[in-house]
Amino acid sequence: MYPKSISRHCYVLLFFSFILLILLFYFNPRSSAKADLLVTPGNSVLFFKESGLSIHGTDINGTTCFCLPSYVSLSEIDQSSSEIKIILSDGSLLKDPCINQVQNVLVKNTDGDKTAWKVIFCKSDNLHTFFVNLPDDLIAEEIEHSEYSPISLTVVSPEGNTLYNHSGYIKGRGNSTWHNMDKRPFEIKLPYEVSFCDMSKACNWTLLANAYDPTKIRNKLIFDTAYNMGMEYAIESDWIDLYINGEYWGNYLLCKEPRIGDGGLSISSLEKTNDAYFDPTTSFESPDKKGFAYSASIPNISGGYLLELISEYSLPKKKCWFSTSDNYFSLKSPDNASIEELNYITDYMKTVDSSIQGPAQNRLQYIDIDSFATRFICEEFSLNEDATTASYYFYKKPNDQKLYAGPNWDYDVALGGVADYSESILNIKSIRHDADNLSILEWDNYLCENQVYSDYLKSKLESNSTVLNNILDSALDNYYAKIKSSVQMDRIRWEGVPSDTIAPSHIGRYNSLDSEYRYLVFYIYMRLKMLEQEYHVKIIENKPTIFRDDKHALRCVYEDGNEKIDFVQDGSQIYESGLPKFERTYYSNWEYQTDHNPFSYFVPILEDTTLVLRSKD
Repeated sequence: MYPKSISRHCYVLLFFSFILLILLFYFNPRSSAKADLLVTPGNSVLFFKESGLSIHGTDINGTTCFCLPSYVSLSEIDQSSSEIKIILSDGSLLKDPCINQVQNVLVKNTDGDKTAWKVIFCKSDNLHTFFVNLPDDLIAEEIEHSEYSPISLTVVSPEGNTLYNHSGYIKGRGNSTWHNMDKRPFEIKLPYEVSFCDMSKACNWTLLANAYDPTKIRNKLIFDTAYNMGMEYAIESDWIDLYINGEYWGNYLLCKEPRIGDGGLSISSLEKTNDAYFDPTTSFESPDKKGFAYSASIPNISGGYLLELISEYSLPKKKCWFSTSDNYFSLKSPDNASIEELNYITDYMKTVDSSIQGPAQNRLQYIDIDSFATRFICEEFSLNEDATTASYYFYKKPNDQKLYAGPNWDYDVALGGVADYSESILNIKSIRHDADNLSILEWDNYLCENQVYSDYLKSKLESNSTVLNNILDSALDNYYAKIKSSVQMDRIRWEGVPSDTIAPSHIGRYNSLDSEYRYLVFYIYMRLKMLEQEYHVKIIENKPTIFRDDKHALRCVYEDGNEKIDFVQDGSQIYESGLPKFERTYYSNWEYQTDHNPFSYFVPILEDTTLVLRSKD
């Protein structure tokens, strides 16, 4: 017999060993999920035994594309379950496919007959995967914009752990992206609050398509910048890969659209109070407001309110809205506002408007200076074309006379995403528009005339210089490293397999993702230099390495097919006067073949570039 003390030590050791085994079983990353490849006539499926999930090959211009989630390993593809085999030219089975490369293979049926086939395997990395399955009679293209459809949703971590496997609902969302792009944004509603990607819990989740942004970085960059600068209400977000009915649908930004409660702004909700007091059945509309006619009233109508600046043409789509003397606002919350609440918030916003446009010394009386300054800097830094025109939010807390700016929202065309703004890359033109521009709300013009506000802007920039410098120093590279594989997969899904031919659905002014990313870095660097010069503050510690020791072909093609080719250094900025001459009677300017926007000195040459003439007709 061993001494009792030794026996106790053995028991303790066995106990902790058992606990360690449990921890290893539950928390050890499982990043090597194997794939069974099943091939049937007209269809090919990758099936994952461990999870029971499957991914369908997508036909893209005659090439079958398999878009694989982060947690899948392609070290070996098992075809043993498939009667039809995919073989290589030497007769061996396809086991270890090349990533992002088209492979010419043969499909061998049960009779031994062989058919030539093109296949490409793409793989994401680092991201959570959302598998949405619709009812049998519904396909992704039939998802409604305004009505929810039932779904089953499975969410898998980058390590292969299933984090959610339950029912839910999906519908479309958005405006221009929904109506103009094939890749559409969605809204998902779950039966209970869930946390994804380390974000706060919510029932309702937004999937932003970022269809206008070739890098998929712009929205999250500004959301995170606002948060890092101390914005009280900033949008949480992270990228995910979305599959619908087993088909890859793209890289999406998972977040929660602006709202009160449910993982959004943590203030009292008048909407919930109204639901408890009223039955919103009778609508009310007058020339300056629209809401609901309730016979009763509630004790405190001072807040909270979440307001969005809108244009007049969008009024018919809104449930509740009001106008001040020059502007229209919709009530995101409460969207069941009573006449009493509408009268209150209308009078309040008119008071704020009068104060801001009144004597300079009174302009800060009703605004929260920090949130207004933070948003101003984000809009100015990003040169956001939507600033003061759309997706522009404010909120009012209960029993608080201050109006707060935020959250920042909708930046997929900011930071040089719109070609027409490339000429303004060094200008202070983001939200202090002149009379010829598109500004709806002119408040920032007046606020910047207030010396206290201007001084606060400068001090805000100085105190957040590290935040802004870190964008160039580390944040951009970290973002790009995290999502590059996913975005490449997204590009293949929506634009086709890599080639020298520009796809009709191509987004962006450059052909390659790498060039788009380098242009984004260049643009941000130029905007931060502008802020340094305008406000006399030091922001940039080290100039980023953007350009390379390469040369690119600059090809100018005339309508008759003749062309002039020059080879220019990577990063070259060329004035239009340096391009070949043309007959201005018939043509207006040189334009990019990629996006057909006018050639600009402020768009550096980062790859082989083709320019074509724009006809005046």
